[in-house]
Amino acid sequence: MKAERVSDEPITRVRQIEAALEVFNQLEGQPRSVSLSGPPWHMPDDDPRLLRKQRSEAILAEERIQFSKHMPPIEGADEVTLRPLSEVHQRVAILYCMSLFARGNTDDRWPTLEQLSAIGAMEAASPFEREFLEGARDFDEQETTNAWWLLDAAAQLLWALGADVFLEWFPKDGTSLAKVGKAMPPPTQLAEVYPQLIDLDEILDRTDLTYRLHWASKPNRDGSLRCTWLSHSALMERHKALNWLIGYRGYATWDEVTTDT
Repeated sequence: MKAERVSDEPITRVRQIEAALEVFNQLEGQPRSVSLSGPPWHMPDDDPRLLRKQRSEAILAEERIQFSKHMPPIEGADEVTLRPLSEVHQRVAILYCMSLFARGNTDDRWPTLEQLSAIGAMEAASPFEREFLEGARDFDEQETTNAWWLLDAAAQLLWALGADVFLEWFPKDGTSLAKVGKAMPPPTQLAEVYPQLIDLDEILDRTDLTYRLHWASKPNRDGSLRCTWLSHSALMERHKALNWLIGYRGYATWDEVTTDT
């Protein structure tokens, strides 16, 4: 028997987080963690969002990766707003070049910046990103490390553009520059090489799985690891790239996008 839809407002990921924040803001005294009751999600058994969640959980179970039944379904195809293709090209170019420069590959910095400017990427970059791309100052170790890991976000967006870049579902480490570089044309050729995004359902399938893998890569409250071999940094960058791509919570800029789990 199929579950009846008891509300026109199903509890999807965004609504659950907003409800949790509302409860949190009403608490008095020291901050405490807030959780909701979890399932049921007030949607039919055959809802595509619920089926997507179940497929992801089946994949995780097969790999013996811990997951939480209380994590809600992500947004459905009619609830997301994909970024314009030109913005995707700009963003992947920014992320890739940030990571490239973080690795010390700066010999072609100025021709690269000219290419970024030609596609509007320098205007789309944040103030910090422009500083880093231009080498405007000395950057500390943490800033350089953060830029280094952006390669996984760039690779995830290239994948969404249909690039032949292999991204394993269960990363044990970050992807390699050599692997991503093969799929990354000069910025001014991105629109020609990648004229469209892949199917939305495929993007949402990967978003849902990455969302749950990112949770599995985090430690428990007592500090113990849920999964000792998953790369938390790689999954966090991939999760952010996918959330940005689908317009998660309506955030406008890259820096605003969160990776809630």
